[in-house]
Amino acid sequence: MDNKKLDSLQSFDSLTALAKELKISRQTLYKRLNDNDMKGRLSFTKKELSLLKKRPIKSVKVDSQVDKEVDSEQDKLISVLRAELKAKNHTINQLNEQLINSQKLQLMSQQHTEQLTRELHELKKIERPKQGFWARLFGK
Repeated sequence: MDNKKLDSLQSFDSLTALAKELKISRQTLYKRLNDNDMKGRLSFTKKELSLLKKRPIKSVKVDSQVDKEVDSEQDKLISVLRAELKAKNHTINQLNEQLINSQKLQLMSQQHTEQLTRELHELKKIERPKQGFWARLFGK
């Protein structure tokens, strides 16, 4: 059994050669050797080599209470933002209605002005009897 174990060991001349074999930097290799308590060795089994080659997965502790608080805060924020959006949409609709009414009034005013201008031109077309200079001046 010791012969099989020795046969499965792979030896390296240096840590630089090992880093090249694993396709990682020497700095990363040193860190992984320290993390796995393999410091100072140059012979490794296939299992150990695969362990050194893999990027370690860091576990993160999650506090469920904090998650619930964050979720409730997010829900509150979302509801507040929805209420604000609803109010702003209502305001936008009111402003659009006011704009439409303003445009209608402006159009009506313009049409009325054009009508009065036409009437004025028609009145000007009616000829007044010609008066002399002194009659116009003294209003006779």
